[in-house]
Amino acid sequence: MLRLQEALDIFLAAMEGIVSPKTIAFYAKRLPSLITFLGDIPAEEIDIVDLRAWRGFLSRRPLQYTHRKPRSVKDNHLSPNTVHQYVRCVRRLFRWLFLEGLIASNPAQRLELPALPNPRPRGIPLADLEKLYVSAETARDRAIVLFLGDTAARVGGVAGLQLKDLNLSLGQAIVHEKGRGGNGKTRPVFFNERTRQALELYLAERPDIPGCESVFVREKCNRYKPGALTTDGIYQVLKRLARKAGVKANFNPHSFRHGSLRGMLEAGMPLPDVSQIAGHSSVKVTGDIYGVVSDMVLSQRHQKYSWLK
Repeated sequence: MLRLQEALDIFLAAMEGIVSPKTIAFYAKRLPSLITFLGDIPAEEIDIVDLRAWRGFLSRRPLQYTHRKPRSVKDNHLSPNTVHQYVRCVRRLFRWLFLEGLIASNPAQRLELPALPNPRPRGIPLADLEKLYVSAETARDRAIVLFLGDTAARVGGVAGLQLKDLNLSLGQAIVHEKGRGGNGKTRPVFFNERTRQALELYLAERPDIPGCESVFVREKCNRYKPGALTTDGIYQVLKRLARKAGVKANFNPHSFRHGSLRGMLEAGMPLPDVSQIAGHSSVKVTGDIYGVVSDMVLSQRHQKYSWLK
């Protein structure tokens, strides 16, 4: 009989090459909490009552540690967002086990997700983005700030952007972002004239590094040799600029994506177009969306609605 630990091991092994290593690590960190609560019992014996009891335990469980400032007694518990993550992982596990025929029924089918207090993502305000841009001393850093803010690309797509995938004349680029196997989404992103000029200035002075075709590269220093700028490297660039500009929050790369998409919506861009520019895998992410437009139309509308002028 398939026990819970074995089911978890089989599930994680099956996800190799299907989802990104970060997603697998995300599952591997959260799913064992179910074994801690229920024990390594047969997966077939678990029912919805057990799962709801586990969810309640998570909601009441005190924090073991935190990297942030000490919380009050009232707040010394897992946040609703964290509990939401755990429940999503367990729902995914049991759905997969059921579809694979490893269990006869899915006990998590009716396991409700906890309500989130504030689902609206935090985005960098345009004023703060401009502060970071002004604080940048190199053409590379100015191009990074504008490209992130203009395209709404994920940081992985920006770090992995190749010279061959950048089309300055059309104001477009092809990015490879998270998805199946960790690099499964290839999609176009668009940028306006201001960003195009920043990229052009940067590329004119970008060092020629043999074997490196990444658009954004590291600057030579004592610690690193020249090469592709990583996702963490981009974060460090923004962190340095934020410290210099006095920007205290929402300067991480993903906040640029949130700010860009919200800025386009607030400027009047139709919701279906924003959903396509975002590269969302489901219309539920941006609402009930209908209709698809071509890349050419998206590019034209992006020029009209981009929040960077």
